[in-house]
Amino acid sequence: IGEEFRRLVVRNVLTVILVLHQLHLARLLADRIVGLSAGRIAFDDAVARFGPEEEERIFSPSAEPDHFQP
Repeated sequence: IGEEFRRLVVRNVLTVILVLHQLHLARLLADRIVGLSAGRIAFDDAVARFGPEEEERIFSPSAEPDHFQP
């Protein structure tokens, strides 16, 4: 289903914003991930740059609110 979704988006030149909590789906479907922590942007970059360190920073129960730095 992910491949068909991406084909439709590319073929129709669409911009799609998805809100997901399933990281495996986000990595499969997205070109870019924007991660929020404490209501603030904590990550905004390509899927390939969203690694374990970024995941831990955003989803750790002890994560401190972080300011986005482009």
